[in-house]
This record gives sequence, structure tokens and C-alpha cells, in this order.
Amino acid sequence: MIDPEPLPMALLPPVLQQIAEIAGPDAAVRVARELGGRRIYVAPRPGPRNPLTRLLGGPVATAISERLGAGDLEVPSARPLLNWYAARRLRRAGWTTRMIAQRLNLTERRIRQLVAGIEPGVRPEATMEPEMSACPVCGHAGHARPTESGDGHPETSCGGGFPADPV
Repeated sequence: MIDPEPLPMALLPPVLQQIAEIAGPDAAVRVARELGGRRIYVAPRPGPRNPLTRLLGGPVATAISERLGAGDLEVPSARPLLNWYAARRLRRAGWTTRMIAQRLNLTERRIRQLVAGIEPGVRPEATMEPEMSACPVCGHAGHARPTESGDGHPETSCGGGFPADPV
């Protein structure tokens, strides 16, 4: 599925832009989501215990090390941008303000600000079989539906608060 509003890579912090150039936008988002806000050591030849190797694999970690150089790396979280993108994508998928706020752990007021001007989409279960619908959070087919459970929380099994496939 092509998102009508792709994640604007130019708005990512420079380090994440470089990672996106090397490994793609999905890898940059994964690094921000999993390692953001931390300082990691990038080895000249990252081994299996290196955080980048564990997250992206050896060849990608090595390519990042070659491009950025070995040493300590402050990984930015890019949380405001990722929250903006996730909220808008979830809104287009038919999620309510409350559901998005619970999913992203933000206030409903903040979600209203983030999705201003975005019309709610049609909820997938209203238009197709659940096993054919794609999760609006991660993009994978059939494992999550934007519905509220009995406790008022959105039902998803993907475990992520941000889309895994930003473009």
C-alpha cells in the first residue's frame, strides 16, 4: 500500500537521514524507534553484540560504520516526527482520536493537533474481511484491526506504535 503522505525524510535528524540513505527509510525509523535517545558505540567492524548489528544485520551495520565512522553515536529519537506520521496514518485507517492517543501514549488533545485537517478513513473491517486488511500501525496483513476491546484499548498484536513501512 502506498501511503498518501510518506514520511518526510528531509525532516529527520541528519544522522537518521544518513542511515536512511544507506539502509532505507524503514531502517532509519527502526533505529530511531529502538535506539533513539541513547548513545551507542559504532565499532569499525560491528560484531554480533553491537546494537546496530542486532537491529539491522551485519552488512548494514558495517555500511553504517563505514559511512558515519567508528565511535560514539548519539541516536536521535525523532519522536515528534514519528508520532505525527503515525497519528496521521492511523487516522486515515479509521482509528478514533481516543484509540490513537492510547496507542501512541499521547493526550487526545495532542492527537487532535497532529491530525488536524485529516479526515478519518473508513475502518477496514467495514469494507473487507479482517484477514485481508492491513494493520495501520505496521502495515502487515491480517493480524490487527482498529477496533476497541472491552477495556477501551485498540486491539493490535504488532506491538509497535509506529508504522514499520513509512513509504
